[in-house]
Amino acid sequence: VSIGIPPPKITWFKDSSPVRTIPGLVEISTDGQHLLINEIAQRFSGEYYCSAENKAGSSTKKFNVVTNEPPKIRVSDVVYEERSGREVRLYCDATGSPAPKITWSRTTGSGKLDKMRMKVASDGSLTIASARVQDEGVYMCTAENVAGEAQAVVTLNIIEAPVIDGDFNIFVEAVIKNKFILECNVVGGNPAPVIRWFKDDEPVELSSRLTKMKHGSRLTVKPVIASDAGVYNCFVENDAGSTSRLFNVGVVLKPSIIPDFDMVSFASIGEEKKFTCLTSGQ
Repeated sequence: VSIGIPPPKITWFKDSSPVRTIPGLVEISTDGQHLLINEIAQRFSGEYYCSAENKAGSSTKKFNVVTNEPPKIRVSDVVYEERSGREVRLYCDATGSPAPKITWSRTTGSGKLDKMRMKVASDGSLTIASARVQDEGVYMCTAENVAGEAQAVVTLNIIEAPVIDGDFNIFVEAVIKNKFILECNVVGGNPAPVIRWFKDDEPVELSSRLTKMKHGSRLTVKPVIASDAGVYNCFVENDAGSTSRLFNVGVVLKPSIIPDFDMVSFASIGEEKKFTCLTSGQ
């Protein structure tokens, strides 16, 4: 309310610019003494002041308008995919007035974060150092201020290349008519890797003699025949990479004497006699 003789002229300003009236939303009373904002929104925040002026001088009064706006998170239900061992950053793009505080939690287990490797940055993003397969899952971002809160979820998928434990090239000696087992000890891998077997660069054809077990990581051959000899390759692959293991299989054959029937040899006393034992086999 302003007084003065003669009655002063009153002008309203916002951030040093004259206030623009909007019918039904921003109005100034006919005597200029009242500024009415019918629906406060974030854009109306700022410094207002009224200036009362007549021939004797002028006076001003300031009003600081601070609006409280509930948080809003622009994006939700985002899926992140990253390789294990790398740094991962999950974003929570939130607005609100005053600026909301951002916190993160997991939706599974205890909901707690690994504070040694997981940190919330100044921009509200969650950084995970040296991501592991165990870090995979759904994370919740919560933005909160005095006006309310908002939440959003993001999904993190960690992909990891498979590894085969043991030597790269293995020699296996198999005995004819017995059996041999080739074990491909796959360690890790996310998503679950696919295991394929090859012999001499051709896909192994399964049969009653050649069978796979343990999700394809074990190849059993029984009974062994001579043509089973060769180079076997266990090839393991998923979205993150591939690896392989070679097995050099040799087949041992039972020795045989040629000819394979009994012989009768006659010799005279004092005579020199030579006997021959010819064999076959490997």
